Amino acid sequence: MKSAAICIGLLLAWSGAKAAPQHAAAERAAKQTSAEQLQEALGKDIKILVVDVRSPQEFAAGHIPGAVNIPLNELARKLAEMKVAKDTTVVTVCEHGGRSSRAAFDLQKLGYPTASFCTLDSWKKCGFKMESGEAKPQAAPKVYKFICQHYCNADKETTDLDEVCECACDRPYRECMKAK
Repeated sequence: MKSAAICIGLLLAWSGAKAAPQHAAAERAAKQTSAEQLQEALGKDIKILVVDVRSPQEFAAGHIPGAVNIPLNELARKLAEMKVAKDTTVVTVCEHGGRSSRAAFDLQKLGYPTASFCTLDSWKKCGFKMESGEAKPQAAPKVYKFICQHYCNADKETTDLDEVCECACDRPYRECMKAK
């Protein structure tokens, strides 16, 4: 009788473990963007970068049109390589929000104040268009190298000439440029 109770207990514990959620919970401190808000922003002329943080295989199975695939463990490095301006609105995406909310939270800590996340679940439920196929190689952004001609006379490097220079001139880089 005692061994039957132990077997039943083990069986219940095993079946309960199997039914546990397989997706990480969303990071509560991360900002969330609804699928409707993202769809609306993509339809406007807003500087926005949609980053799908799932694996390349998951991305190939279906993703938001125009999204770039950067797996979560490569995100900080790849954004630095891409020289994504800190004022760019970055929306991270994954299936249920666990990975993308973690990514958005980490990006906020790295100085991307507008970083947020959206779930593909909500995107699909709204009936918005999906694309499939592997990620296309991203062209390297054009990097402008110059010396600020106004105040600091420092060497500068940027991919966004509309970004404001961090020296005291407080002007867009395109006004600071002076040939090296």
